[in-house]
Amino acid sequence: MKKIILFVLLSVSLFATQYKVIYNLQSGDDVKVKASILKGIPALQEHYNAQGDSLSVVVIISNQSYKYFIEDAKNTSDIEKNLVLKSQEKFSQAMQKLAKSGVRFEICSAGMKKHQIEKEILYSYVHPAFNRTASLINWQNKGYGVIDIL
Repeated sequence: MKKIILFVLLSVSLFATQYKVIYNLQSGDDVKVKASILKGIPALQEHYNAQGDSLSVVVIISNQSYKYFIEDAKNTSDIEKNLVLKSQEKFSQAMQKLAKSGVRFEICSAGMKKHQIEKEILYSYVHPAFNRTASLINWQNKGYGVIDIL
């Protein structure tokens, strides 16, 4: 009986598919980010899990989307500080929940330098990458498809 159960479990896992996607997040538009990242990713994860499959997600952060990933706003300009604080209020818990569910967040280091963002002020789940383009290339070479959120 144990062998049959083991065979069934192995058979199911052999037929499961792992879907892979990169969200190329450049937008600072709260409505777009909420729809595509905060609601869209969990809905897709649930969809694929219900089929016995899985979804691997990477979010690459650049351009106007930095504000969603700054935990410590005290070293930012007053204008940026207000944007960051508003974003934290709306999105920080949901983003952290996504990270805990296995979503990987990578941030463009070239843009961090341009916007004078230090790694220490980011949420701990955010991983600096060389730049957005290199990150996109690396993940695409691992079979990930790209969805642009501009």
